[in-house]
Amino acid sequence: MKLSLENRVAMMKNEQEKLKISYELIMKKEDSIATRAELEIYKYKIKELEDGINLIENYLKKIDFRKMVNIDEDNIRDSKE
Repeated sequence: MKLSLENRVAMMKNEQEKLKISYELIMKKEDSIATRAELEIYKYKIKELEDGINLIENYLKKIDFRKMVNIDEDNIRDSKE
């Protein structure tokens, strides 16, 4: 499960980079209402991906922390016996 989540994060980061490049290209266009609307859509999509990436990365950190704590608890139990 952890590996698939890490792969998902990598894919999301890749998609986010593509959106940022598109955003930069749109910014170079002439200023118009349509261009500004496109930029707002890209900003929203980039932010949405960033939030998703952060959520998954925080979850993965929590999983790693719990594993670390469980290993430490097991070591403490073993040393007491």
